[in-house]
Amino acid sequence: MFGRSKGDALPLPSSCSISWRQMPAIAPDNSFLAKQDVVSRPLEKGALLVDLSSGDCWELNQVGAAIWDSLIAGKTVTETVDGLSAVHKISRAIIEADAIKLCESLVTAGLLVLTKRRRNA
Repeated sequence: MFGRSKGDALPLPSSCSISWRQMPAIAPDNSFLAKQDVVSRPLEKGALLVDLSSGDCWELNQVGAAIWDSLIAGKTVTETVDGLSAVHKISRAIIEADAIKLCESLVTAGLLVLTKRRRNA
């Protein structure tokens, strides 16, 4: 779903000091905003994300692009998964796991900003 255009593994920027313990857990009711300096452009089979502040580029496949578009339109992970599971013949559990994994990657890369966290009961 998510990969650098250069085919490399997704590294954290050298200025990033986040650790996995600091990374917020992504929950199904989370919503996100695109980082202000990130633009996306559709491709024939996905989307290209460009961080204008760093010049880094990432490429998403069609499902990743659909997840990105839904999230930056203000939908939660659950709403995004519901929409995709209605269109694709893939189990909802697999789509949700993939969507959460992509969200974690996009937040870690600094492309998405978590705007709503699950409330603790």
